[in-house]
Amino acid sequence: MNIWLLHIGELLPIDDSYRLFRYGMLADALNARGHHVVRWAPTFSHVGKVHRVESDQRVKINSRYDLELVYAEGYKKNISFKRILFYSRLAQKFSERVKQIDKPDIIVTAVPSIEWCEAAIKLGEQYNIPVIVDVRDLWPDIFASAIPKGLGWLGAMLLTPMYRRTQKIFRKADGIVGVSKDYLDWGLKYADRGATAQDAVFPLSYTAVSQSKKQLQTNKSELISKGVDLSKIICCFAGQFEATYDVVTIINTARLYQETRETRIQFVLCGDGAQNKKLKDLAKGLKNIFFMGWVDQFMLRTVLDLSRIGLVSYAENAPQSLPNKPFEYMSGGLALVSSLRGELDEIIDSNKIGCLYQSGNAQELGEKILGLVSDIKKLVQMEEKSIALYNDQYRCDKVYGGMVTYLEKMSSSLYEKEIA
Repeated sequence: MNIWLLHIGELLPIDDSYRLFRYGMLADALNARGHHVVRWAPTFSHVGKVHRVESDQRVKINSRYDLELVYAEGYKKNISFKRILFYSRLAQKFSERVKQIDKPDIIVTAVPSIEWCEAAIKLGEQYNIPVIVDVRDLWPDIFASAIPKGLGWLGAMLLTPMYRRTQKIFRKADGIVGVSKDYLDWGLKYADRGATAQDAVFPLSYTAVSQSKKQLQTNKSELISKGVDLSKIICCFAGQFEATYDVVTIINTARLYQETRETRIQFVLCGDGAQNKKLKDLAKGLKNIFFMGWVDQFMLRTVLDLSRIGLVSYAENAPQSLPNKPFEYMSGGLALVSSLRGELDEIIDSNKIGCLYQSGNAQELGEKILGLVSDIKKLVQMEEKSIALYNDQYRCDKVYGGMVTYLEKMSSSLYEKEIA
């Protein structure tokens, strides 16, 4: 099977600090099953906000795995009209490039972006190629949350055309998948239909990397050089410093601990983003919180191995349902302390792998962490249940092995339907 994967925002195998996310894991799983993958992506890196290369390029990763890089001028802010223009230009370039390239057996295209999904569906209709739309983000709904109060009418006027285009995408898709049930239901609502055998949920996952003793020691030395005390209880956060995250509350909790002379706990933050300077300024003077920047997969593995608690810290009304973070933390056997409501809330509660706090409430976050630190037996039980849940349901080979099987069935069943 020759399969195309269209996704905007992930790191790629050619990036310096490459880490496997959804489409990297899926590409590897498809390769392992003997399929050929063409992974379409922008030359512009969403994470680093820089161009990888300055023109369209095809890059061969191995004999069955290629990158098709499409050039379009980038953007600085995640929620901006310049990003929308970027997506439109990518779709135009994609439609031009595919004319000279052998067509696939099936296409998986992710939301975002609407524009790439439209281009993929148009191609699918033209050449009878099944197209699966993967709900990776609630786009364009996320823009509504950025509209200032009192200007809802303006938001409705600007976003209505995008809503209509999104509706058309989902109605024409041959199948819909999502990273969570909430996300799948969101796509089905736009499609105006119920779920069928051609729709499925494949949650995000994480693949734990192994590293040499030398690499581990190097990473530990770097943490120590920044002031991290490896003998203390480490609470880690890994993510982007953007508006939908609740990093400010982590910093305020660190300040409360310092003011009350609570010295058993330290915070290690791995990430970067538009709020980086603001957050570092807010944390000035604190000796129990450390900014590591955007780390590679080996440093992240080291931080997870040294931590006891993983912070799933999101802003109130954040659109995320089941993001990457909790699965990364579970792979390291961490207890979760989360402000995210919805499906993750239910997973944490029913499996007893952590606890919840109210976004923005540093006092409550501090109390919840102290509750775990003061009852080590309970913390150990949560850690054991966390890694067990990851191994049972969220390991990379299980999630993406299942997704490959789904795509194989979709490709063959839709082909048989076409020739019947």
